[in-house]
Amino acid sequence: MSYGQADLEAMVSDGDLEACPADAAGARALLTKARRHVETARSLIDDDTEIAADALHAGNRKALEAVLLDRGLRSTKKGGHIAPRRAVQSMLGGGRGLLGVYDVVRRLRHEGDYTLTDLHPDDVRDNLQDSLALVDACEKVVGMMPPFSAGRARS
Repeated sequence: MSYGQADLEAMVSDGDLEACPADAAGARALLTKARRHVETARSLIDDDTEIAADALHAGNRKALEAVLLDRGLRSTKKGGHIAPRRAVQSMLGGGRGLLGVYDVVRRLRHEGDYTLTDLHPDDVRDNLQDSLALVDACEKVVGMMPPFSAGRARS
């Protein structure tokens, strides 16, 4: 199985991802932070909806970054918040599925940060369970794929 090898190599070549030492312990630490951020979002929904959306996005992003770190990859400034989602989707194959919550929450966070419109608490509340499911799925994937090594796609 390729685990998205060709796509990952292209993302590294394009500067959206960079190789780093594979770090399973670091990945698990990121997953712990991701889960804590999602719980923080839950606790702040009614008091500070924008910060709750930020926390939810941070949790989702760190969950995906954990999958990358486990393989020895990380997103770059150029890759931004889009690269982890693209990379993990490529590794896991398939369509939008569970990763769709990442896109929804990223747009929600953006709306809260860059528009004058107030976010509705239900916008965050409606994405909590899917965000927790994303963290759970990422926990299951950590340790299941080999470290990234450039050149595997050609061999």
